[in-house]
Amino acid sequence: VMGAPWIERDKLLTYLNARRIAGVRFETTGFTPSADRFAHQPCHGIKIEVEDRRTLDSPELGVELATALYRLYPRKFRMDSTLGMVGSLRVLDQIKAGEDPKSIEQDWQARLADFRMLRSKYLLY
Repeated sequence: VMGAPWIERDKLLTYLNARRIAGVRFETTGFTPSADRFAHQPCHGIKIEVEDRRTLDSPELGVELATALYRLYPRKFRMDSTLGMVGSLRVLDQIKAGEDPKSIEQDWQARLADFRMLRSKYLLY
């Protein structure tokens, strides 16, 4: 579940469904958290349901979600605070520059392949 008081859930749902993200399905939802930043405030958002974990690319989903929030709510969504979740300043800069999440994912594939090759000599099994 992902939401905030300022999210227009139908708008977010329409945006994410148009992205056709493999392995997941989205539904609108509402909730009131009892703790954290939006404690005791009604929040609107989406529920993410994994339909096929084999086709789901979790990092790509994360970039898609961050991009959606940044594009739809640039004044409310604190993009810079997501660095710990996104894990890369480069990806944050690409999202801010308006790059498509699919091209951002393609950009990291070469570096990922290099890492996998380096890692392979250290794997025991």
